[in-house]
Amino acid sequence: MLPPLISNYTPPAVRKGDVVTCLYRDCDCVVTGIPIGRILWPRVRGRSSRGGSGLWVNETLVRAIRTERAAALNELARGAGGAVGEGGEEKGAVRRSD
Repeated sequence: MLPPLISNYTPPAVRKGDVVTCLYRDCDCVVTGIPIGRILWPRVRGRSSRGGSGLWVNETLVRAIRTERAAALNELARGAGGAVGEGGEEKGAVRRSD
């Protein structure tokens, strides 16, 4: 069961193809889509990247990362198809402990 969140988070008003600044990647990114699932949060990839995409980390998501329970955030990220890679903790990512 999904732990309750402390606050409500409204997804940013962006569309596929919009250019945004990602705080995690520290660069401009292109919105690749907004998954339909437990979390309706934009996925992005770096403008010069040909690789995969990940959640857009903006000020709102940073606030959630800093205030919510790790279990709730990881469950939401897993529902959005996200994953925490090696070394993600240094940039404020949350790692599952199960």
